[in-house]
Amino acid sequence: MKLSMSMIEAYLEKYRVQSEIQSDARSIKGMRFLAGRQDKLSTEYVHIGAAAGFIRDPRYADAVILASGRSHILCQGPTQEELLNEVLSAFDFYGDIEHRLMEAAAQRVTVAEMAEIAGEMLRDPLLVFGLDGSYLGGSHLDSVPDAHARRAISSRRGFVEDIMGSKIVDEAGNPVHDLTARPQVTHGPRGETAVCAYLVIDREPIGFVMCFPESESHVKLALCVESFLLDYFPQAYEFVDLSSPHQSVRYAVQSLLKGEDVTEETRRRLLETLGNPDKYQVLLVRSLSVRNRTQSALLAREVMASSIPCVAADMDDMTAIIVAEERTWLLVSRSLPLSKAPHAAIGVSMPAADFGQAPVAYRQAKFACDSTDQPEVRYCRDLAFPFLLNALRSDPSAGDLLHPALMVLESYDAGKHSDLLTTLKAYVASGFNQVETAKRLHVHLNTLKYRLKRISELTGLDWGNAREMLYLQLSIELCEPR
Repeated sequence: MKLSMSMIEAYLEKYRVQSEIQSDARSIKGMRFLAGRQDKLSTEYVHIGAAAGFIRDPRYADAVILASGRSHILCQGPTQEELLNEVLSAFDFYGDIEHRLMEAAAQRVTVAEMAEIAGEMLRDPLLVFGLDGSYLGGSHLDSVPDAHARRAISSRRGFVEDIMGSKIVDEAGNPVHDLTARPQVTHGPRGETAVCAYLVIDREPIGFVMCFPESESHVKLALCVESFLLDYFPQAYEFVDLSSPHQSVRYAVQSLLKGEDVTEETRRRLLETLGNPDKYQVLLVRSLSVRNRTQSALLAREVMASSIPCVAADMDDMTAIIVAEERTWLLVSRSLPLSKAPHAAIGVSMPAADFGQAPVAYRQAKFACDSTDQPEVRYCRDLAFPFLLNALRSDPSAGDLLHPALMVLESYDAGKHSDLLTTLKAYVASGFNQVETAKRLHVHLNTLKYRLKRISELTGLDWGNAREMLYLQLSIELCEPR
């Protein structure tokens, strides 16, 4: 495996090392000996030699130097031969851990088992969480800097609220709203330093790791080691096994909405969670203030913890919720506004009868959610017909294909000063109810019947032809002002 200067520095800590590490990429694949003073050293090797031949400082006359690129480590005490053996041992040490992690990943062991192996590389607390903040495993837990966090871990509760739910800032003091797929240094609400990163499968975050280094040199090591561990932790049992209670709901919801395969057992479990409804709806919640995956995942957890049975998962920077049709209004009116989504656009799909329709329901909810940039609830059912009309109106040929009766009556009314077109539109708007139409037009029922007979004579309309009546209705809608 390839090492970084910080990894070598940590292994040589017993030699009172002094370091200046300017480039800490995990790129060192072997060793070379220094041959006199060299201005440029490859970052693919660590070069070893007498410090006196490389640094003109009497304090290091007897020291040994390890250099790579523009970085170096000075060691007081060991001979070059001793240090050479130690560095070779470092390669063996980290290589052995990598081999064990590869085997653990192939066997789909638990996060806790992987963390135990990884803990041999780090002397600082390393914690692994699901994306919803639930604690899954870690190492050196007795050294976690916060007592409340230690109690939460011992009871296997998540304590994400203490770190991610409160103010997190980066090294410049700027608020951090989201993690990244690469390790970064953050600071929690009580000033604790943490190195954090997402765990990712196919570019989809599925959890995150946190290390609490006790010193600046340990921060560098944590940044390197975490980037190394990110290749293995996502393959742990909790993240890849379909029967895992930790991730099955999240993955099942995401898989259903994407149209991917889900086992019958998982479908059954989801239906039981929803209360075995006849129909369900999909809701999409999109924050208008903070848009990132962490916030959407936390909202999914909060919604599922409410008293209304539902299942939820993050979908990109939105939260997708599946709930029984009869409980949709309760969820929208009671649970979502309560500090969980006060500045959010919410889209609601049409009712669906089975999970095979989930991808369509998801697209319907997204259509409704994307239709607004205001904090409001939008129902796909209310938007679908106007959308279809606008789609037809946008086609220039649509105006040429309207029912011919409209043009015939418009021309007749213009020449005879009659109101047959108005009568027809009122008749269609009333659902072809003659009594209701007569009331709307303030005319006698017999007068209306005469007008309808005249319309039929002029246009050839067959009032009993359902297909023609649908064509007529659509034509009237299309010719109305937008």
